[in-house]
Amino acid sequence: MLKLYFLSFRPDAQDSALYALLPEDVQRRCARIKRPVQSRAIAMGHLLTRYALSQAAGCAPEEIIIERAPTGKPYSPNLGLEWSLSHTAGAAAVCVDRAPVGVDVERLAPMRRRVLARVFTEREREYVLSGQGGQDRRFFEVWTRKEAAVKRDGRGLSINLLEVDTFSDTFGTLTTFREGGYIVSVCAANPLDEKDIVCLDESALFHFFKKH
Repeated sequence: MLKLYFLSFRPDAQDSALYALLPEDVQRRCARIKRPVQSRAIAMGHLLTRYALSQAAGCAPEEIIIERAPTGKPYSPNLGLEWSLSHTAGAAAVCVDRAPVGVDVERLAPMRRRVLARVFTEREREYVLSGQGGQDRRFFEVWTRKEAAVKRDGRGLSINLLEVDTFSDTFGTLTTFREGGYIVSVCAANPLDEKDIVCLDESALFHFFKKH
């Protein structure tokens, strides 16, 4: 049942209607964040998570319980489903499965050469730097695959990213695709099929929650 939900939204919009849809604890968390773009990304990521889980589990959004493991990984103990969330300015992604899963989304930008030198394996560096064009895209392909693999593993920052070789299947099966100006990678037990990708915009998400 591996499924990916991808949301695009305006990163710098300011509207009270969005925050009114959030649980009180999430509202407080967003209010503490000084950067509006980051606050909105967290809010949209939370709403997308509840949307995705309600669709996957066939339940109402308010029935979903979200807790955190000691490692910081979020989970829902009452659904029998595994899920992973990633968000950035203008986009969020949630992947749902019955087995452990990890997802990461990043906006395409110039590659981070210090990161390339510090945490990419030799084979990964060779892949990123091969050819004259597309180096930034290949950098974020590898970076999102590393992040997705670490999220699926669940041990968090205790993993040395140099040990995460995205050219192997040690951490799971990796699927990467581009959606607009974003790169998204999923790490799961099986490959993600294109038909199992659901793309939404914020208006569709608001419409869903207003009905509930």
